[in-house]
Amino acid sequence: MGIPSNRTIARVSASLAAVSLVAACVAAAWMFGNKGEAIRNAELTLAREAGIVGERLDGIFRTTTVVLGGISREPENIAELALSVPEAANYLFVDDQDRVRASFYRRPTSPSISSRTLQRLKGGSRFEAGEAFIASEGARSLILAQRIDSVDGSYGGAALAVFSERLLDDALASLLGTAVESLYLTDDADAVILFRSRTKTTLSETAEASYLPGTYQLRSLPLRVHLLAPRDAALASRYHLSWLVIGVSLAFALVFGAMSWYAFFVIRGENRADELALELKHRESLFREVSHRVKNDLQIVRGVLNLGTECVDMDGARAREVLLAAESRIRSISLVHEQLYKRAALATIDLGSYMEDLALYLEESYGADRPVSVVANVESNLSVSMDAAVPCGLLLNELVTNAFKYAFPEGRAGTVALGASRRQDGGIDLSVGDDGVGFEEDSDGAACGFGLEMVKSLTDQLRAKIRREGGPGSGTRWIVSLPPEPRECAEA
Repeated sequence: MGIPSNRTIARVSASLAAVSLVAACVAAAWMFGNKGEAIRNAELTLAREAGIVGERLDGIFRTTTVVLGGISREPENIAELALSVPEAANYLFVDDQDRVRASFYRRPTSPSISSRTLQRLKGGSRFEAGEAFIASEGARSLILAQRIDSVDGSYGGAALAVFSERLLDDALASLLGTAVESLYLTDDADAVILFRSRTKTTLSETAEASYLPGTYQLRSLPLRVHLLAPRDAALASRYHLSWLVIGVSLAFALVFGAMSWYAFFVIRGENRADELALELKHRESLFREVSHRVKNDLQIVRGVLNLGTECVDMDGARAREVLLAAESRIRSISLVHEQLYKRAALATIDLGSYMEDLALYLEESYGADRPVSVVANVESNLSVSMDAAVPCGLLLNELVTNAFKYAFPEGRAGTVALGASRRQDGGIDLSVGDDGVGFEEDSDGAACGFGLEMVKSLTDQLRAKIRREGGPGSGTRWIVSLPPEPRECAEA
Protein backbone atom coordinates (compact mmCIF):
# COMPACT_ATOMS: atom_id res chain seq x y z
CA MET A 1 0.00 0.00 0.00
CA GLY A 2 1.42 3.34 -1.04
CA ILE A 3 1.72 6.43 1.10
CA PRO A 4 -1.38 8.64 0.72
CA SER A 5 -0.84 11.92 -1.07
CA ASN A 6 -1.07 15.28 0.63
CA ARG A 7 -4.31 15.97 -1.21
CA THR A 8 -5.88 12.76 0.17
CA ILE A 9 -4.70 13.59 3.69
CA ALA A 10 -6.20 17.06 3.38
CA ARG A 11 -9.60 15.76 2.26
CA VAL A 12 -9.82 13.03 4.90
CA SER A 13 -8.70 15.39 7.67
CA ALA A 14 -11.22 18.03 6.66
CA SER A 15 -14.02 15.44 6.62
CA LEU A 16 -13.08 14.11 10.07
CA ALA A 17 -12.86 17.64 11.45
CA ALA A 18 -16.39 18.35 10.16
CA VAL A 19 -17.72 15.12 11.69
CA SER A 20 -16.13 16.01 15.03
CA LEU A 21 -17.74 19.45 15.02
CA VAL A 22 -21.14 17.89 14.25
CA ALA A 23 -20.67 15.45 17.15
CA ALA A 24 -19.87 18.34 19.50
CA CYS A 25 -23.02 20.20 18.37
CA VAL A 26 -25.18 17.10 18.81
CA ALA A 27 -23.80 16.54 22.32
CA ALA A 28 -24.48 20.17 23.25
CA ALA A 29 -28.04 19.95 21.89
CA TRP A 30 -28.62 16.71 23.76
CA MET A 31 -27.33 18.22 26.99
CA PHE A 32 -29.34 21.44 26.87
CA GLY A 33 -32.26 20.53 24.59
CA ASN A 34 -34.25 17.73 26.29
CA LYS A 35 -33.90 18.41 29.99
CA GLY A 36 -37.35 16.99 30.85
CA GLU A 37 -36.36 13.53 29.64
CA ALA A 38 -33.17 13.74 31.66
CA ILE A 39 -35.18 14.54 34.81
CA ARG A 40 -37.51 11.58 34.21
CA ASN A 41 -34.54 9.29 33.76
CA ALA A 42 -33.01 10.61 36.98
CA GLU A 43 -36.29 9.97 38.85
CA LEU A 44 -36.42 6.41 37.53
CA THR A 45 -32.85 5.91 38.72
CA LEU A 46 -33.79 7.20 42.19
CA ALA A 47 -36.82 4.88 42.27
CA ARG A 48 -34.57 1.91 41.51
CA GLU A 49 -32.17 2.94 44.27
CA ALA A 50 -35.11 3.36 46.68
CA GLY A 51 -36.14 -0.19 45.74
CA ILE A 52 -32.65 -1.44 46.60
CA VAL A 53 -32.85 0.16 50.05
CA GLY A 54 -36.44 -1.02 50.53
CA GLU A 55 -35.60 -4.66 49.72
CA ARG A 56 -32.83 -4.54 52.27
CA LEU A 57 -35.11 -3.08 54.96
CA ASP A 58 -37.83 -5.62 54.08
CA GLY A 59 -35.41 -8.42 54.80
CA ILE A 60 -34.45 -6.92 58.15
CA PHE A 61 -38.07 -6.30 59.19
CA ARG A 62 -39.25 -9.80 58.18
CA THR A 63 -36.54 -11.32 60.37
CA THR A 64 -37.54 -8.92 63.14
CA THR A 65 -41.18 -10.16 63.11
CA VAL A 66 -39.93 -13.71 63.59
CA VAL A 67 -37.73 -12.58 66.51
CA LEU A 68 -40.63 -10.66 68.10
CA GLY A 69 -42.78 -13.79 67.88
CA GLY A 70 -40.09 -15.72 69.70
CA ILE A 71 -39.85 -13.04 72.39
CA SER A 72 -43.64 -13.14 72.92
CA ARG A 73 -43.38 -16.87 73.61
CA GLU A 74 -40.06 -16.93 75.50
CA PRO A 75 -39.40 -13.47 76.96
CA GLU A 76 -36.69 -14.92 79.21
CA ASN A 77 -34.57 -15.64 76.08
CA ILE A 78 -34.79 -12.07 74.76
CA ALA A 79 -31.00 -11.54 74.77
CA GLU A 80 -30.34 -14.70 72.74
CA LEU A 81 -33.15 -13.95 70.29
CA ALA A 82 -31.94 -10.35 69.84
CA LEU A 83 -28.71 -11.58 68.28
CA SER A 84 -30.63 -12.58 65.14
CA VAL A 85 -31.21 -8.94 64.17
CA PRO A 86 -28.11 -6.92 65.08
CA GLU A 87 -29.52 -3.81 63.35
CA ALA A 88 -32.05 -3.23 66.17
CA ALA A 89 -30.83 -0.98 68.97
CA ASN A 90 -33.09 -2.32 71.77
CA TYR A 91 -35.63 -5.10 72.44
CA LEU A 92 -38.43 -4.78 75.03
CA PHE A 93 -41.14 -7.00 76.48
CA VAL A 94 -43.93 -4.99 78.19
CA ASP A 95 -47.01 -6.23 80.04
CA ASP A 96 -50.58 -5.01 79.75
CA GLN A 97 -49.74 -2.12 82.07
CA ASP A 98 -46.91 -0.96 79.77
CA ARG A 99 -44.30 -2.01 82.31
CA VAL A 100 -41.02 -3.44 80.99
CA ARG A 101 -40.64 -7.07 82.08
CA ALA A 102 -37.64 -8.07 79.92
CA SER A 103 -35.22 -6.07 77.80
CA PHE A 104 -32.04 -6.16 75.77
CA TYR A 105 -30.21 -2.87 75.17
CA ARG A 106 -27.56 -2.12 72.58
CA ARG A 107 -28.02 1.58 73.34
CA PRO A 108 -27.94 2.76 76.94
CA THR A 109 -31.07 4.91 76.69
CA SER A 110 -34.56 3.52 76.21
CA PRO A 111 -36.89 5.56 73.98
CA SER A 112 -40.31 6.85 75.01
CA ILE A 113 -42.82 4.75 73.07
CA SER A 114 -45.64 6.51 71.29
CA SER A 115 -48.93 5.90 73.05
CA ARG A 116 -50.60 5.76 69.65
CA THR A 117 -48.68 2.62 68.78
CA LEU A 118 -49.66 0.83 72.03
CA GLN A 119 -53.26 1.98 71.76
CA ARG A 120 -53.57 0.34 68.37
CA LEU A 121 -52.21 -2.90 69.77
CA LYS A 122 -54.66 -2.76 72.68
CA GLY A 123 -57.44 -2.07 70.21
CA GLY A 124 -56.81 -5.38 68.44
CA SER A 125 -54.03 -4.70 65.91
CA ARG A 126 -51.58 -7.62 65.68
CA PHE A 127 -48.54 -5.71 64.41
CA GLU A 128 -47.71 -2.03 64.40
CA ALA A 129 -44.91 0.19 63.09
CA GLY A 130 -44.61 3.54 64.81
CA GLU A 131 -42.17 6.05 66.17
CA ALA A 132 -40.46 6.66 69.47
CA PHE A 133 -38.37 9.52 70.77
CA ILE A 134 -35.13 9.56 72.77
CA ALA A 135 -35.38 12.73 74.82
CA SER A 136 -31.74 12.69 75.95
CA GLU A 137 -30.48 12.56 72.34
CA GLY A 138 -33.24 14.51 70.63
CA ALA A 139 -33.54 11.75 68.01
CA ARG A 140 -36.36 9.65 66.61
CA SER A 141 -36.53 5.85 66.58
CA LEU A 142 -38.60 3.32 64.70
CA ILE A 143 -40.69 0.94 66.84
CA LEU A 144 -41.90 -2.42 65.54
CA ALA A 145 -44.49 -3.84 68.01
CA GLN A 146 -46.21 -7.23 68.09
CA ARG A 147 -49.28 -7.88 70.32
CA ILE A 148 -49.21 -10.67 72.91
CA ASP A 149 -52.59 -12.16 73.92
CA SER A 150 -53.40 -13.48 77.38
CA VAL A 151 -55.12 -16.84 77.98
CA ASP A 152 -58.59 -15.37 77.63
CA GLY A 153 -57.64 -13.59 74.40
CA SER A 154 -57.36 -10.11 75.90
CA TYR A 155 -54.34 -7.82 75.52
CA GLY A 156 -51.48 -9.24 77.51
CA GLY A 157 -48.56 -7.04 76.46
CA ALA A 158 -46.26 -6.47 73.50
CA ALA A 159 -42.84 -7.39 72.14
CA LEU A 160 -40.99 -4.35 70.78
CA ALA A 161 -37.94 -3.81 68.57
CA VAL A 162 -36.40 -0.34 68.45
CA PHE A 163 -34.37 0.84 65.42
CA SER A 164 -32.36 4.03 65.65
CA GLU A 165 -31.38 6.37 62.83
CA ARG A 166 -28.21 4.34 62.40
CA LEU A 167 -30.32 1.92 60.36
CA LEU A 168 -30.61 4.65 57.70
CA ASP A 169 -26.91 5.46 57.98
CA ASP A 170 -26.11 1.94 56.86
CA ALA A 171 -28.61 2.26 54.00
CA LEU A 172 -27.04 5.54 52.86
CA ALA A 173 -23.60 3.94 53.01
CA SER A 174 -24.79 1.29 50.56
CA LEU A 175 -25.59 4.13 48.10
CA LEU A 176 -22.03 5.48 48.20
CA GLY A 177 -21.10 7.20 44.96
CA THR A 178 -24.68 8.10 44.01
CA ALA A 179 -26.35 11.51 44.02
CA VAL A 180 -28.65 10.60 46.96
CA GLU A 181 -28.36 13.12 49.77
CA SER A 182 -31.27 12.24 52.14
CA LEU A 183 -33.26 9.13 53.13
CA TYR A 184 -36.42 8.95 55.27
CA LEU A 185 -39.28 6.61 56.21
CA THR A 186 -42.99 7.47 56.45
CA ASP A 187 -45.93 5.44 57.78
CA ASP A 188 -49.33 4.88 56.20
CA ALA A 189 -50.44 8.33 57.41
CA ASP A 190 -47.43 9.96 55.68
CA ALA A 191 -45.92 10.86 59.02
CA VAL A 192 -42.12 10.94 58.99
CA ILE A 193 -40.69 8.33 61.35
CA LEU A 194 -36.95 8.43 60.57
CA PHE A 195 -34.87 10.93 58.61
CA ARG A 196 -31.19 10.89 57.74
CA SER A 197 -29.05 13.16 55.50
CA ARG A 198 -25.44 13.08 54.37
CA THR A 199 -25.34 16.82 55.04
CA LYS A 200 -26.59 18.91 57.96
CA THR A 201 -29.86 19.81 56.24
CA THR A 202 -33.29 19.03 57.67
CA LEU A 203 -36.27 17.57 55.88
CA SER A 204 -37.97 20.97 55.61
CA GLU A 205 -34.86 22.47 54.03
CA THR A 206 -34.58 19.68 51.48
CA ALA A 207 -38.26 20.01 50.60
CA GLU A 208 -37.85 23.70 49.90
CA ALA A 209 -34.78 23.17 47.72
CA SER A 210 -34.76 21.80 44.20
CA TYR A 211 -34.69 18.04 44.82
CA LEU A 212 -35.76 14.97 42.89
CA PRO A 213 -37.65 12.20 44.79
CA GLY A 214 -37.55 8.42 44.66
CA THR A 215 -40.13 6.28 46.56
CA TYR A 216 -40.60 2.58 47.39
CA GLN A 217 -43.42 0.87 49.35
CA LEU A 218 -42.19 -1.85 51.72
CA ARG A 219 -43.86 -5.25 51.43
CA SER A 220 -43.46 -6.34 55.03
CA LEU A 221 -44.78 -3.15 56.72
CA PRO A 222 -46.99 -0.16 55.86
CA LEU A 223 -43.86 2.00 55.46
CA ARG A 224 -42.42 3.84 52.49
CA VAL A 225 -38.78 4.60 51.69
CA HIS A 226 -38.08 8.06 50.27
CA LEU A 227 -34.82 9.20 48.64
CA LEU A 228 -33.95 12.80 47.84
CA ALA A 229 -31.24 13.91 45.43
CA PRO A 230 -30.38 17.47 44.41
CA ARG A 231 -31.60 18.11 40.89
CA ASP A 232 -28.21 19.31 39.65
CA ALA A 233 -26.38 16.37 41.21
CA ALA A 234 -28.86 13.89 39.70
CA LEU A 235 -28.21 15.39 36.25
CA ALA A 236 -24.45 15.63 36.80
CA SER A 237 -23.67 12.32 35.11
CA ARG A 238 -25.59 13.43 32.03
CA TYR A 239 -23.74 16.76 31.98
CA HIS A 240 -20.38 15.10 32.57
CA LEU A 241 -20.91 12.70 29.70
CA SER A 242 -22.01 15.54 27.45
CA TRP A 243 -19.04 17.71 28.32
CA LEU A 244 -16.74 14.74 27.77
CA VAL A 245 -18.22 14.13 24.32
CA ILE A 246 -18.02 17.84 23.50
CA GLY A 247 -14.42 18.11 24.70
CA VAL A 248 -13.25 15.01 22.85
CA SER A 249 -15.10 16.05 19.68
CA LEU A 250 -13.61 19.55 19.75
CA ALA A 251 -10.15 18.10 20.35
CA PHE A 252 -10.52 15.80 17.35
CA ALA A 253 -11.86 18.68 15.29
CA LEU A 254 -8.85 20.78 16.25
CA VAL A 255 -6.39 17.99 15.45
CA PHE A 256 -7.96 17.05 12.13
CA GLY A 257 -8.42 20.69 11.22
CA ALA A 258 -4.75 21.32 11.87
CA MET A 259 -3.83 18.30 9.77
CA SER A 260 -6.05 19.51 6.95
CA TRP A 261 -4.59 23.01 7.09
CA TYR A 262 -1.05 21.68 7.08
CA ALA A 263 -1.76 19.35 4.14
CA PHE A 264 -3.19 22.21 2.06
CA PHE A 265 -0.25 24.32 3.11
CA VAL A 266 2.08 21.67 1.69
CA ILE A 267 0.03 21.48 -1.51
CA ARG A 268 0.34 25.23 -2.07
CA GLY A 269 4.09 24.85 -1.78
CA GLU A 270 4.59 27.43 0.92
CA ASN A 271 6.64 25.01 3.00
CA ARG A 272 8.99 24.57 0.04
CA ALA A 273 9.52 28.32 -0.13
CA ASP A 274 10.38 28.35 3.59
CA GLU A 275 12.84 25.50 3.13
CA LEU A 276 14.50 27.29 0.21
CA ALA A 277 14.75 30.50 2.21
CA LEU A 278 16.24 28.62 5.16
CA GLU A 279 18.71 26.80 2.91
CA LEU A 280 19.73 30.08 1.26
CA LYS A 281 20.27 31.67 4.66
CA HIS A 282 22.35 28.68 5.76
CA ARG A 283 24.50 28.83 2.63
CA GLU A 284 25.04 32.55 3.08
CA SER A 285 26.17 31.90 6.63
CA LEU A 286 28.56 29.15 5.47
CA PHE A 287 29.88 31.40 2.70
CA ARG A 288 30.58 34.19 5.16
CA GLU A 289 32.28 31.75 7.52
CA VAL A 290 34.46 30.24 4.79
CA SER A 291 35.35 33.69 3.49
CA HIS A 292 36.31 34.77 6.99
CA ARG A 293 38.50 31.72 7.57
CA VAL A 294 40.20 31.96 4.16
CA LYS A 295 40.93 35.64 4.82
CA ASN A 296 42.49 34.75 8.17
CA ASP A 297 44.53 31.93 6.64
CA LEU A 298 45.83 34.17 3.85
CA GLN A 299 46.74 36.73 6.49
CA ILE A 300 48.76 34.04 8.24
CA VAL A 301 50.49 33.09 4.97
CA ARG A 302 51.33 36.74 4.39
CA GLY A 303 52.78 37.05 7.85
CA VAL A 304 54.82 33.86 7.43
CA LEU A 305 56.37 35.08 4.17
CA ASN A 306 57.06 38.52 5.63
CA LEU A 307 58.83 36.97 8.63
CA GLY A 308 60.83 34.68 6.33
CA THR A 309 62.20 37.52 4.22
CA GLU A 310 63.97 38.93 7.27
CA CYS A 311 66.39 35.99 7.18
CA VAL A 312 67.00 35.92 3.38
CA ASP A 313 70.46 37.02 2.25
CA MET A 314 72.01 37.24 -1.19
CA ASP A 315 73.23 33.65 -1.03
CA GLY A 316 71.10 31.47 -3.35
CA ALA A 317 71.22 28.38 -1.08
CA ARG A 318 70.03 30.39 1.87
CA ALA A 319 67.18 31.87 -0.18
CA ARG A 320 66.15 28.38 -1.34
CA GLU A 321 66.15 27.18 2.28
CA VAL A 322 63.93 30.05 3.38
CA LEU A 323 61.51 29.55 0.52
CA LEU A 324 61.36 25.81 1.25
CA ALA A 325 60.54 26.55 4.87
CA ALA A 326 57.85 29.01 3.82
CA GLU A 327 56.36 26.46 1.42
CA SER A 328 56.40 23.89 4.21
CA ARG A 329 54.47 26.23 6.48
CA ILE A 330 51.93 26.98 3.80
CA ARG A 331 51.55 23.26 3.17
CA SER A 332 50.77 22.67 6.85
CA ILE A 333 47.92 25.18 6.49
CA SER A 334 46.75 23.49 3.31
CA LEU A 335 46.57 20.16 5.13
CA VAL A 336 44.18 21.73 7.63
CA HIS A 337 41.72 22.68 4.86
CA GLU A 338 42.17 19.26 3.29
CA GLN A 339 41.13 17.64 6.56
CA LEU A 340 38.14 19.99 6.78
CA TYR A 341 36.51 19.03 3.50
CA LYS A 342 37.07 15.35 4.27
CA ARG A 343 35.15 15.59 7.59
CA ALA A 344 31.41 15.97 8.14
CA ALA A 345 32.09 18.27 11.09
CA LEU A 346 33.39 21.45 9.49
CA ALA A 347 34.31 23.06 12.80
CA THR A 348 37.06 20.57 13.82
CA ILE A 349 39.81 18.44 12.32
CA ASP A 350 40.94 14.96 13.32
CA LEU A 351 44.33 15.42 14.96
CA GLY A 352 45.59 11.88 14.30
CA SER A 353 44.86 11.95 10.56
CA TYR A 354 46.33 15.45 10.25
CA MET A 355 49.59 14.59 12.04
CA GLU A 356 50.03 11.42 9.97
CA ASP A 357 49.65 13.41 6.73
CA LEU A 358 52.01 16.09 8.04
CA ALA A 359 54.62 13.49 9.02
CA LEU A 360 54.45 11.90 5.56
CA TYR A 361 54.80 15.28 3.82
CA LEU A 362 57.75 16.43 5.96
CA GLU A 363 59.56 13.12 5.47
CA GLU A 364 59.13 13.43 1.71
CA SER A 365 60.28 17.08 1.74
CA TYR A 366 63.29 16.91 4.10
CA GLY A 367 64.15 13.23 4.29
CA ALA A 368 64.60 12.62 0.59
CA ASP A 369 68.38 13.27 0.75
CA ARG A 370 69.06 12.08 4.34
CA PRO A 371 68.29 8.87 6.31
CA VAL A 372 65.75 10.43 8.69
CA SER A 373 62.18 9.12 9.11
CA VAL A 374 59.14 10.79 10.62
CA VAL A 375 56.54 8.78 12.60
CA ALA A 376 53.29 9.80 14.29
CA ASN A 377 51.84 8.19 17.42
CA VAL A 378 48.52 9.90 18.22
CA GLU A 379 45.81 8.88 20.69
CA SER A 380 42.49 8.03 18.95
CA ASN A 381 39.47 10.36 18.88
CA LEU A 382 41.42 13.57 19.31
CA SER A 383 40.24 16.69 17.50
CA VAL A 384 40.92 20.42 17.66
CA SER A 385 38.84 23.37 16.52
CA MET A 386 39.44 25.18 13.26
CA ASP A 387 40.76 28.20 15.16
CA ALA A 388 43.44 26.05 16.84
CA ALA A 389 44.19 23.75 13.89
CA VAL A 390 46.26 26.19 11.79
CA PRO A 391 48.51 27.40 14.65
CA CYS A 392 49.00 23.77 15.78
CA GLY A 393 49.98 22.74 12.26
CA LEU A 394 52.48 25.58 11.93
CA LEU A 395 53.88 24.83 15.37
CA LEU A 396 54.39 21.12 14.60
CA ASN A 397 55.83 21.97 11.18
CA GLU A 398 58.36 24.36 12.72
CA LEU A 399 59.51 21.93 15.40
CA VAL A 400 59.92 19.05 12.91
CA THR A 401 61.73 21.32 10.45
CA ASN A 402 64.17 22.43 13.19
CA ALA A 403 64.79 18.78 14.06
CA PHE A 404 65.67 17.97 10.44
CA LYS A 405 67.94 21.00 10.16
CA TYR A 406 69.88 20.77 13.44
CA ALA A 407 69.42 17.35 15.11
CA PHE A 408 71.07 15.23 12.39
CA PRO A 409 74.22 16.98 11.11
CA GLU A 410 76.63 15.46 8.57
CA GLY A 411 74.11 12.94 7.20
CA ARG A 412 73.41 11.31 10.54
CA ALA A 413 70.43 8.86 10.55
CA GLY A 414 67.57 9.13 13.02
CA THR A 415 63.88 9.42 13.73
CA VAL A 416 61.54 12.31 14.44
CA ALA A 417 58.44 11.27 16.44
CA LEU A 418 55.15 13.20 16.60
CA GLY A 419 52.73 12.48 19.43
CA ALA A 420 49.45 13.68 20.92
CA SER A 421 47.46 12.63 23.99
CA ARG A 422 44.63 14.04 26.12
CA ARG A 423 45.25 15.10 29.69
CA GLN A 424 42.87 14.54 32.62
CA ASP A 425 41.76 18.18 32.56
CA GLY A 426 40.59 17.81 28.92
CA GLY A 427 43.57 19.57 27.32
CA ILE A 428 45.90 18.01 24.76
CA ASP A 429 49.67 17.53 24.89
CA LEU A 430 51.50 17.72 21.53
CA SER A 431 55.05 16.43 21.35
CA VAL A 432 57.90 16.47 18.80
CA GLY A 433 60.96 14.44 19.72
CA ASP A 434 64.14 13.28 17.99
CA ASP A 435 67.10 11.04 18.77
CA GLY A 436 69.62 13.45 17.32
CA VAL A 437 72.59 15.33 18.77
CA GLY A 438 70.51 17.36 21.19
CA PHE A 439 69.74 21.04 21.54
CA GLU A 440 72.56 23.56 21.82
CA GLU A 441 71.88 27.17 22.67
CA ASP A 442 74.74 28.45 20.46
CA SER A 443 74.06 26.19 17.44
CA ASP A 444 74.07 27.62 13.95
CA GLY A 445 70.31 27.40 13.77
CA ALA A 446 70.02 29.90 16.52
CA ALA A 447 71.76 32.61 14.55
CA CYS A 448 68.60 33.96 13.05
CA GLY A 449 66.25 32.47 15.62
CA PHE A 450 63.26 32.84 13.34
CA GLY A 451 62.03 29.26 13.92
CA LEU A 452 62.06 29.52 17.69
CA GLU A 453 60.55 32.99 17.61
CA MET A 454 57.71 31.63 15.49
CA VAL A 455 57.24 28.71 17.92
CA LYS A 456 56.96 31.13 20.82
CA SER A 457 54.52 33.35 18.91
CA LEU A 458 52.28 30.40 17.98
CA THR A 459 52.40 29.08 21.54
CA ASP A 460 51.21 32.44 22.85
CA GLN A 461 48.45 32.53 20.20
CA LEU A 462 47.20 29.11 21.39
CA ARG A 463 47.45 30.19 25.06
CA ALA A 464 49.57 27.05 25.48
CA LYS A 465 52.70 26.19 27.45
CA ILE A 466 55.87 24.70 25.93
CA ARG A 467 58.79 22.96 27.54
CA ARG A 468 61.93 21.24 26.29
CA GLU A 469 63.42 17.97 27.49
CA GLY A 470 66.86 16.54 26.76
CA GLY A 471 70.26 18.02 26.27
CA PRO A 472 73.46 17.79 24.17
CA GLY A 473 73.98 14.23 22.98
CA SER A 474 70.65 12.87 24.26
CA GLY A 475 68.17 14.12 21.68
CA THR A 476 65.50 16.78 22.10
CA ARG A 477 61.78 16.56 22.89
CA TRP A 478 59.38 19.53 22.79
CA ILE A 479 56.05 19.24 24.64
CA VAL A 480 53.28 21.77 23.93
CA SER A 481 50.35 21.72 26.43
CA LEU A 482 47.15 23.05 24.84
CA PRO A 483 44.42 24.34 27.20
CA PRO A 484 41.00 22.58 27.23
CA GLU A 485 38.67 23.78 24.48
CA PRO A 486 34.94 24.51 24.97
CA ARG A 487 32.79 21.36 25.05
CA GLU A 488 30.97 22.16 21.82
CA CYS A 489 34.29 22.43 19.98
CA ALA A 490 35.69 19.23 21.49
CA GLU A 491 32.56 17.20 20.63
CA ALA A 492 31.94 18.67 17.13
